[in-house]
Amino acid sequence: METNTELKMIHLSEVESQQIKWLWYPFIPYGKLSIVQGDPGDGKSTLILNIAAKLSRGECIDENMNITEPVNVIYQTAEDGLADTVKPRLEAAKISEELGIKRHQTEAAVKLIDEGNTIPFISRYRKEATGELNDEQLRKLYERLVYLRNLEEKKEQVISSIEEQGKLTEELKKQILAAETLVAVEDLYRPYRPKRRTRATIAKEKGLEPLAALITLQKTKEPLEKTAEAYISEEKGVESAKDAISGACDIIAESISDEAAYRTWIRETTMRKGKVTSQAKNPEAESVYEMYYEFEEPIKKLAGHRILALNRGEKEKFLTVKVNAPEEEILRYLEHQVITKENPVTSPVLKEVVDDCYKRLIAPAIEREIRSNLTDQAEDG
Repeated sequence: METNTELKMIHLSEVESQQIKWLWYPFIPYGKLSIVQGDPGDGKSTLILNIAAKLSRGECIDENMNITEPVNVIYQTAEDGLADTVKPRLEAAKISEELGIKRHQTEAAVKLIDEGNTIPFISRYRKEATGELNDEQLRKLYERLVYLRNLEEKKEQVISSIEEQGKLTEELKKQILAAETLVAVEDLYRPYRPKRRTRATIAKEKGLEPLAALITLQKTKEPLEKTAEAYISEEKGVESAKDAISGACDIIAESISDEAAYRTWIRETTMRKGKVTSQAKNPEAESVYEMYYEFEEPIKKLAGHRILALNRGEKEKFLTVKVNAPEEEILRYLEHQVITKENPVTSPVLKEVVDDCYKRLIAPAIEREIRSNLTDQAEDG
């Protein structure tokens, strides 16, 4: 059977010149196949995995790399095992950068840890393998390794849970995979976490979501009391228009509280501008905590030994300890995010919702997180 093959000739005059777009100048262009050549053991896989780790975190190797946000990386391998080579090298690349140690040191330490060796044993008897990493460096490496592995496990659990609910979008999955802390993953998961019965869930059971959506849209011109009359139901336990509006506000408050970006901003602002204060439960009582009977210090300046002393004084019931956040600044921020239209019907209601949401739902949770983190850091020295 004969096959006719046509040879197509192209005149260069018909070709329009294009400028090359670079991912990493002058090594990796967009839209081209780039080959890394080298002998076995030269570090080709390590280089590629380091690049993949950077790209997936939205980071650049140097000023010649053109990347501004995290991207997905497909890694195909014919010889490197995912469990014994690829994942450990990715972990080592991140830990090495954070701790300022060489990658081969990290890879050796991780391998020894995974084989069941203890930190004191590695520090004392495996110095030649780890490049003289000392006990302190190894403990920090181990803590970070455990944290990163827990983080990856949490991401998998969260993605699986949201996917089972049929609510996982590509954008949400991308945000979860790019999250660098357990707190960030928890913030993203909050709206999808199975909840106990809250004021908001009870209001939803009463059929008040449409009223909450109407208030959130901020377009209605009809008085809310009149609109809410349509939701009065003795059977559902909504006895008045006021009850309907209150339930709708509970739904909106929980929705605001579940916004990951809001919580991140509030947490960071509280850490930067907040203060830890303590007062005596009984100013007349004698104790070793008397210097903390009227105490106030910025969170970012609070020394570890003071944090532990405040915790002890609180546990022994001599002190009342609180985190004081820049409340007015936070409320103005939330109002700016939530109240997007000047509407005399909905704006006053949403302002009250913001106040309730922050004081009842967000502030107590952020205070618990901050104090827990401060305690962990203080105990770690």
